[in-house]
Amino acid sequence: MKKVCFLLTHQCSGSEPLLETLGANPRIQVYRTGRTYLHPLSLEDLTGMPHKTRNAAAVWLDEIRYNYQFGNKSLYPLARFLYMVRPAAPTLTCLVTGGYEPDFAARYYCYRLRRLAEMAKRTPGAILITPDKPALDLVAEYLSLKQPLLSFQAQPAVVASLDWELVRHCEERYEWHLFFMKQFLRFER
Repeated sequence: MKKVCFLLTHQCSGSEPLLETLGANPRIQVYRTGRTYLHPLSLEDLTGMPHKTRNAAAVWLDEIRYNYQFGNKSLYPLARFLYMVRPAAPTLTCLVTGGYEPDFAARYYCYRLRRLAEMAKRTPGAILITPDKPALDLVAEYLSLKQPLLSFQAQPAVVASLDWELVRHCEERYEWHLFFMKQFLRFER
C-alpha cells in the first residue's frame, strides 16, 4: 500500500516553511490539494498524483486546513498524521489582516483546534509540531526517512492590535487543546 501522510493544521499556522522542508526530501511529495477525504478510496485520488520518486518508500503528503476536508474514521489507520498548531495572537492577526472579521477568525480558530484535538485522540503516536518546536527528528523517524530533514525558520509572528478579551479567550483554548493533544501525540520537549 502507498504511504499517505496528512499535515493537519489551521489557516495561518505558518506551515509553509515546514512544507518546503518536507518537500525537499526526495521521498516526500507535498500537495495542497484542498480535497475532501470522506472514504478510503479517496486516498487513491492523492496517490494517483505524480510523485518525484518511483519506489515503495514514496510518501504522498497533503495539507488539511478545514474540518470538512477529513471526515471518515476509517481513514485513520490508512495514513500517518502530523499536527501543526500556532498560538492564537499571531494566527488571529494573520486571519484578520487576510480579511476575516475578528469574531469569525476566533470562531474558526477555536473550532479547528477542537477538531484537531479530537483527531489527535484517534491517531496516538502521531507528531505534534509548533513553530518553536518543529520536531523534525521525530517526523523523520515517524515517516521512516533515511535522510534527516533540514531545519527551517519559522515565519516571524506579527501581532496586531486586536480585542484583548478575544485573544485571551483564544489563547486559553489554544493552551487547553495543546495540553490535550500532548497526551496522545509525540512532540519535541
